[in-house]
Amino acid sequence: MTADLAFGQRGEATVGVDRQENRHTLRSSMNQAMMPYQDMDRVEDGRFHNAGVFGEFTVLAGASGRVIAGLRVDNWYAEDSRETLNLGMSRVPNPTAGEERNETLVGGFGRYERDLSVAPLTLYVGLGHVERFPDYWELISAGKESADSLSAFHTRPEKTTQLDAGLVYAATRLSFSASAFYSDVQDYILIQSNYLKGTRRTTISRNVVATTWGGEADALYALLPSLRLSGTLAYTQGRNATDDAPLAQMPPLEARIGLDYLRGAWTAGALVRSVAEQDRYVINQGNIVGQDLGPTPGFTVFSINGGWRPRAGMLLTAGIDNLFDRTYAEHLSRGGAMVSGYEQTTKVNEPGRTLWMKFDLAF
Repeated sequence: MTADLAFGQRGEATVGVDRQENRHTLRSSMNQAMMPYQDMDRVEDGRFHNAGVFGEFTVLAGASGRVIAGLRVDNWYAEDSRETLNLGMSRVPNPTAGEERNETLVGGFGRYERDLSVAPLTLYVGLGHVERFPDYWELISAGKESADSLSAFHTRPEKTTQLDAGLVYAATRLSFSASAFYSDVQDYILIQSNYLKGTRRTTISRNVVATTWGGEADALYALLPSLRLSGTLAYTQGRNATDDAPLAQMPPLEARIGLDYLRGAWTAGALVRSVAEQDRYVINQGNIVGQDLGPTPGFTVFSINGGWRPRAGMLLTAGIDNLFDRTYAEHLSRGGAMVSGYEQTTKVNEPGRTLWMKFDLAF
């Protein structure tokens, strides 16, 4: 539930409350041939509740300035419903069975924006802090462990403080924006696979101190009334201060250049995407989405497209992605898994040359 409030002509606010409840169940088998999982009952392994209150406020500051601020308070509840855990081919008691967690987390930000009178330019600077409770995938899923326990249920919440600044320019023929950020993360939740515990290897959740920084820029320029040139540039870097190593699963430097033509009912476009090599990695570290698998070569991909609008509400488009059939893989990648009967892969290549066509009809 949200409500929009107005304070005369100089201020406005959005305030609200939300609540979410999740109960997770699963069914699994250690011998699919003899005991199919489809024949088993679902068993609850975790519960999560959270309730929050929030507000965002905008107040005019002078003739061309604005102050925007927000605050959010969340109460989180989690329960570990697992009685036992899988350990190799056997089941062992869960050390955190039936345990509950109840934590109140706070987040907020402040941001100042100013429109310049000498040019169509807006400058801004902001500072924010957020505290994030670990989710199901970081605490319970797939038997997540910690470095010193069979259960990761006591993984601490992440606490991120970030400073960002930027500018936005918008004129008739040219528009562009640029931004930069620096963040300090206490208790960053790192997922590490193939972690050695005694004589076995497993996947753990652990908290580390991390920093991330980077920036991005984009621009659009009208060469002609019917011809536009666009470009973007983005870079992010991270550091795991606890391990004195790069922070895993960071994207490499990426640039895009596009050219679009629009005249009457016809459109055409070309896009060049160039990604640098990523040589800052830590094998077997990452997050719940993926793990670093090693260095990733850079690549450049060309794509083209065209369209025809025979009448209002009707659009036919077609194109060729990866025009020169380049073989490449993204650095941000899902972690692999050893599955009997299937070849173990590392990085999965993206599609080669792809022809596509789409027809849109709006009523």
